[in-house]
Amino acid sequence: MFKALNILLTRYWSADDYNVEYDITVTSKALQAEDVTPSVWKSTLDVLRLLDPSRYLGRQSQKTQSILEARGVLKSGRLTLILGSAGSGRSLLLRALSGRLKSSSQHAYHVDGDVIFNGEKKRFQACVNDFTWIRQNDVHEPFLTVGETSEFACMCLARDIVEFLQREVRCIIEQGVCIEDGGPPTEVFENLEKLLLRDEYIWGHFVLNVLGLGDSMDTLVGGNMMRGISGGQRRRLSVMEGLVPLRRVIMMDDVNIGLDSTTTYDVTRALKFVCKMVHTVIAVSMLQPQAEVFDLFDDVIFMESGQVLFHGPKDDVIPFFESFGFLKRPGVDPATFLSDLCNPGMMHVGVSSLVIV
Repeated sequence: MFKALNILLTRYWSADDYNVEYDITVTSKALQAEDVTPSVWKSTLDVLRLLDPSRYLGRQSQKTQSILEARGVLKSGRLTLILGSAGSGRSLLLRALSGRLKSSSQHAYHVDGDVIFNGEKKRFQACVNDFTWIRQNDVHEPFLTVGETSEFACMCLARDIVEFLQREVRCIIEQGVCIEDGGPPTEVFENLEKLLLRDEYIWGHFVLNVLGLGDSMDTLVGGNMMRGISGGQRRRLSVMEGLVPLRRVIMMDDVNIGLDSTTTYDVTRALKFVCKMVHTVIAVSMLQPQAEVFDLFDDVIFMESGQVLFHGPKDDVIPFFESFGFLKRPGVDPATFLSDLCNPGMMHVGVSSLVIV
């Protein structure tokens, strides 16, 4: 049954390759808020703003500065890791690409550049429907069970996927569509069709099992005031809600914050499974992951101070920096090596090379 569902999902995105090209610049303008203490002068100023808003501004803006310059290509079927120290621009890049970078009362952001989906240029505001954004905070209804949470997510976000699965499995049964050697027999697809008609939430249950939450279906999610699943399981539940819509591009910010190494590895492995199976684009930002987690990724984007220092295959990142004289000593994992590159206190500068200790 699992293999039959896997075969159907590989057909969901029919394109062999789906690339997201981006060349963006983000500028920030700090805003100085005015004093809100009431006075006769401020009341007069409010009236003057109505008469001439361009002259009597309630805020004075400081000099505009560029805080992010990034250019690259995110490829379908390849799990991409975004690395960098705190304040390097990892979250900024993800928010800017997904159209979720919002100005605040302290800063006004402006995104300029291009985002191209398979040759089709789109505005940043129009990219929201193409991206799934999995936020850092786990916000769930504590009185629902894990299974009910997945069913609600399917009811709101996965109608198209369920209809697709029903249509494809009927096509295989009626038209005898050829399945590759070693594939499941037709009887398995017939049983899957009956299950799809009986259980419209099968896709959410499938994602829960991929994330290792199949045994917690009847457990309450819980929260600060009531007992429920663990923090690591809540993080997996948030990932489930992001994977259920199965959009072209999935982005996740700081996936390993607050998680132990085992949970981080399991979540990353599940993301890679979905990435390879459905051939979608998945980009994940992390802060110094473990070596075994780093090895699960296909591509790496390494950032510092709003600049992309490296974007390419994972196996090329260490040779790239070693070609400039930054040598990695044996026993140092790649993520630690990259993090130390931007820490001058961790580098020894020699005559012929730079060595990370």
